[in-house]
Amino acid sequence: FPEGHRATDGTDMDTIDKGCAFIAVRANAPIVPMYIMPHAFKLGGRWKIAVGDPIYPEEVAARCPAKKPVDAVNAALADEMMTLREQARSL
Repeated sequence: FPEGHRATDGTDMDTIDKGCAFIAVRANAPIVPMYIMPHAFKLGGRWKIAVGDPIYPEEVAARCPAKKPVDAVNAALADEMMTLREQARSL
C-alpha cells in the first residue's frame, strides 16, 4: 500500500509515502500500481479495482535525472494512482 496503510473508512486516497518507492529503488523491483475503490471492502459487495502497468525504477530514474531516484519513482507512482482512481470511478 503506497499510502502506508489501507483506508477502510471510505476516505479517498491519502498522500503517497516514499516507502514503496524506496524499496523498489533499492531492490530494483517493479511496482504494479492498483487502485481499489473505497467502500469495496464490504463482504459480498462488488469490488472496483483498476490495475496499471508496472513502474520500473531504473526507467523512471533515467527519464528524470534531475530528481533523486526515490522522488522520481514516488512522483510517477502518485501520477499513476491518480489515473487509476479515475479509471476505477468509471467502471
